[in-house]
Amino acid sequence: VGPDNTLLALSEVSAYVNLTATGTAHTGAGEFGGYICTVAAGNITIYDNTSAAGTVLVPTTALVVGSYPIMGAGTNTRLALTTGCHVVLSGAATVNILVQ
Repeated sequence: VGPDNTLLALSEVSAYVNLTATGTAHTGAGEFGGYICTVAAGNITIYDNTSAAGTVLVPTTALVVGSYPIMGAGTNTRLALTTGCHVVLSGAATVNILVQ
């Protein structure tokens, strides 16, 4: 219930950005919740930055089709982003990056 006694809707939905090549999925502060690989080809590395430098959130990992929440299956924990979310993809992969 909001301050004016109206009902507020809550959602557990994650926003995502679809990437098929290296790029920045989010700029600025936010939250990173993991990634979903739909086409596995090559590796993924994810940074808290807007370039391939700075804090590594996901070290270089071989891609496999599936869902990869950052804290493990069955959780909805997220990592705080301070600068952004930059994803380096090698190969012809397709991933959905869970950011907000």
